[in-house]
Amino acid sequence: MKKISFILFLLVAFFTACEEEDFDYDGYEPISEQSVFDSLTLQQEMPYYEIRRNLCYLSRYYEIVFSKGEKFYTDSLFSSTGKGINNSNGDICLFFNILIYDGTDYRFLENLPDVLNFLGEIDSKGDAVFWAYLNGYYFIFGDPASGIKQTSDGFLIYAYKLVKMCTPVQIDKFWLKIDKTGNIEILGEKLFSRIENGCI
Repeated sequence: MKKISFILFLLVAFFTACEEEDFDYDGYEPISEQSVFDSLTLQQEMPYYEIRRNLCYLSRYYEIVFSKGEKFYTDSLFSSTGKGINNSNGDICLFFNILIYDGTDYRFLENLPDVLNFLGEIDSKGDAVFWAYLNGYYFIFGDPASGIKQTSDGFLIYAYKLVKMCTPVQIDKFWLKIDKTGNIEILGEKLFSRIENGCI
């Protein structure tokens, strides 16, 4: 499971990148792997929450990729719907959900509007990176060419996305603007890598 968990993060690293002469990386900070999950600023602090990565075909198994606070249950706790935010590529079917506990009751956040309400405004770099990731974008960690920059009205991010999964396999690079309401605007897009006769 550990190997599967990081495949989506590593996909972009296995392809030969095209030349990137048009993008300007001045002022962009590299994104770390940990910051995808551990740098959120919430609308309201919770005694406990955890972010889960789930396999679509194995509904009774999940991986806690990040948690904060004191765990309030002793055994496994499952969503009654078995649903979440799809984060699949090719044959790898994954979804995310967030278990939150307010000190009395718990519930699962299983869609983007619920997660946005949980975060409140996208007002930190951690929020912006997490929001981009949930919307299907990925990063090359530690590289300013896949970095983030804060502006007066939001965040600018360079990220990658698998846009074609079979003949060809294609990953594009995106220049994104994310505002405080969670709106993602594509400012630029270009081919990053392409394999004509492959499938994933």
